[in-house]
Amino acid sequence: MAGAELDYTTLVTFYKTVGHKELEIPELPGVARYLDDSSLIAASKHVPPLKDTRIKAFFAISPALGAGFTGKQQVKMVKQPLYLVGVQSDSIAPVKTNVRHYHQLLAGSGYYEFPGKTSHYVMLNEAIEEVKKSDPTYFSDDASVNRNQVHAKTTNIAASFFQKIWK
Repeated sequence: MAGAELDYTTLVTFYKTVGHKELEIPELPGVARYLDDSSLIAASKHVPPLKDTRIKAFFAISPALGAGFTGKQQVKMVKQPLYLVGVQSDSIAPVKTNVRHYHQLLAGSGYYEFPGKTSHYVMLNEAIEEVKKSDPTYFSDDASVNRNQVHAKTTNIAASFFQKIWK
């Protein structure tokens, strides 16, 4: 929505080679089987511009699909302020191929990365113990991670970012 243009072919090549693990996500089991779907491939060749000019700034948390953006030409239409937040131990959208990669491509973007064993789903709401036990993938964190503190830090970063924009 910020105006970047995804290269679907490059993204699929990445997923079929070194990035296959990034397709193994709990909420979309078996998604890899759609990579070669002829209707999806055909649609990827005719994607209209998705830039939404009504949005004045962007704040992205653990963005994925980074491998589909390989050059500054693809992000040249991203003109609005942008802040990126990542988590060091993200196995769903690893920081190296996603949030750090975006930060390198998008000159002037803000960036913060949570250190240590903070993982992808840390941004979901805190859950009661029963839910943590029934869905540990989404609601249980490493003992070194305090989800409430991560949420508070993210809220402060976002508030500061948006306050600077609208001053």
